[in-house]
Amino acid sequence: MFQAIEKQKHARGKDVLAVLEREAKLMKPYIVLVHKDGESAYGMSFPDAPGCFSTADELDDVFAHAAEVLGLWLDTMNEESRKAPEPCDLSDIKNDSDWTESFADAVLVIAVARPNHSISNEA
Repeated sequence: MFQAIEKQKHARGKDVLAVLEREAKLMKPYIVLVHKDGESAYGMSFPDAPGCFSTADELDDVFAHAAEVLGLWLDTMNEESRKAPEPCDLSDIKNDSDWTESFADAVLVIAVARPNHSISNEA
């Protein structure tokens, strides 16, 4: 009987660990590079979200616009039954030669959390 209880505890431990690992993945933010040229709007690009971009006329609007467009992009990925790429670490993106120039020209680098409503097809 003691062995059965220990096996059950071990199985539950694995389940809890799997849930914690999944939640940690979902909590990892997406990196956003913010650019501004002269009198133009702020432009935002998302290295881990191909095709996702946004603009904002005011710096104070950058965060809200970035979160909104990321949510819409993730929703579209879900609707099309496509798996969204997992967000990379900032250091990995910064060391990616495809993004070196964008980092050098960025006026701001922000992290945007994955919206909770957009996780349905990504489990």
